[in-house]
Amino acid sequence: MQKHQHEKSDFLEKSEVGSVLLCDSSQRLSDPNNDFVFFDLEVDSAPVGRVVFRLFKSIAPKTCENFRQLCAKSPAGSSGKILSYKGTIIHKISHSFMIHGGDVVNFDGSGGESIYGPTFQDETYEVELEPGTLGMVNKGIKDSNSSQFFICCDKCPHLKGTNVAFGKVEKGFKIIEEISNLPNRDGIPLKKVVVRNCGELEANPETWHYEENDGLDQYPPYPEDLETSPDESSDEWAREMSNIVENIKLRGNHYFNSKKFEKALSKYTKAVRYLMWIKGKREDVYNNCTNLLVYCLSNMAITNINCQNFRPAHQLCSQVLELKPNNAKAFYRRGQANFGLHNYDDALRDLKEAQTMEPRDKKIYQEIIEVTNAMKQSKAEEIRLCANMLK
Repeated sequence: MQKHQHEKSDFLEKSEVGSVLLCDSSQRLSDPNNDFVFFDLEVDSAPVGRVVFRLFKSIAPKTCENFRQLCAKSPAGSSGKILSYKGTIIHKISHSFMIHGGDVVNFDGSGGESIYGPTFQDETYEVELEPGTLGMVNKGIKDSNSSQFFICCDKCPHLKGTNVAFGKVEKGFKIIEEISNLPNRDGIPLKKVVVRNCGELEANPETWHYEENDGLDQYPPYPEDLETSPDESSDEWAREMSNIVENIKLRGNHYFNSKKFEKALSKYTKAVRYLMWIKGKREDVYNNCTNLLVYCLSNMAITNINCQNFRPAHQLCSQVLELKPNNAKAFYRRGQANFGLHNYDDALRDLKEAQTMEPRDKKIYQEIIEVTNAMKQSKAEEIRLCANMLK
């Protein structure tokens, strides 16, 4: 991809011809005959959801056909090797800006091949590069497209006139944003992001299956993709949202009780994600769900403790205590998290606070004994080390 500095472009006066061209472009972007394809993505082998793309084949037919076939047809390349996006990785990310993928040859970002040969020509620079836009990575020179693509997470006007944009994310944009924000080293994701599956879809959204199909959880990973019929101002909408979050939470409970802690954490995190989205829509509905939020945050904390992730568990318990300052369970679990972090004084302080609220709780009492013993052993070890240093 060519590197260009951001420059301010001169604004052209709108003419009648320009208005007609703009209208024509808009109509072709929403052309019902456009193709739809999908990626099922996973991060470190954990599924994160389905991303659906609309391909603007009436604007860039050759580029769209290349992408479509690499999703759905798996054609043979020049070496006889099958070319497919399935199994490829997202090899480059830029925080809240862009992700790169599509190396169907070397699977590391160093190669690529199109259905037309090693490269093919640029078709158009008509499509604006906005959040969710799908475009072709090139080699920094004209007519050097292959299979590598990029997806914009922000506006990219500096690429206009150098890179072909030919589609957009129709569903699952928040998944792309989350991937762009993964930890990275020099743009290389520290977690492995893989296109687990890909293919072509019908134009009917009811057949896209971007929702999760997991027991009571039949909802998209991100609420922005949720299709709801009731008006947001209605009581029916409020009830539906509360039921959705409750169902996601219950699925988390199912996995927690089955000791599938990573899956449980994923569900509780999803429930909180939905609650934060509801807060942005209707504060009153969110306020009525405070107990549900506290429950999910608290269970996220204990799930992290079971996974030995003590630092996030500590943060989650602190969040609960901001909402419910007298929550004994949050003090107890933060005490456990501090114990795991070897913050013995803080652990003892939290556990004793929990004990004042629940004086008959034997688990709290036992935890205090364990922390006290660990403190004694730690101090004894310090004395021994100091004695050895003075010999």
